[in-house]
Amino acid sequence: MSAPRIEGEADGRRSGPAFGRHVLDIDLASAAARIEAAIRTMVGRRLHRRGVVVGVSGGIDSALCAALAARALGPERVRALLMPGRNSSPESAVRARALCANFGIPHETREIGAALESDETAVRGLI
Repeated sequence: MSAPRIEGEADGRRSGPAFGRHVLDIDLASAAARIEAAIRTMVGRRLHRRGVVVGVSGGIDSALCAALAARALGPERVRALLMPGRNSSPESAVRARALCANFGIPHETREIGAALESDETAVRGLI
C-alpha cells in the first residue's frame, strides 16, 4: 500500500520539513481577527444568541477564549463564570478576576465543590 498523495507533489512527498520552526511563523493579528469573525458568526448567525458565558479558570486556555470573545462581541456580551473547586489555587482566582477586569468582562463566582464531591461519590459507587 502506497503513502497518501499530497496535492501538488509529483511523488507524494513533501518538499520541505513537515514540522519545524516555520510552524510558528503566524500572523497573530490576522489569526485573531479570523477567530473573532468566526465567534461573531457562530454566536449571532448560527446560534442566534446575543452573547456567551465563558468558564474562566485563571489558566491560559480560558483566558484566551474570554479575551477573544470580549474582542469579538464586546465585553458587555460576555459573562465570565469563575468556578473554583477544592483543588483550585487561590492564584488562579486572582488571575481570573484580573483577566475580567482587564477586558471589562462582568463576572461572578460560583462554588462548585459540593457538586464535584457528589459526582465523586456517585462515581465511586460504580467502581
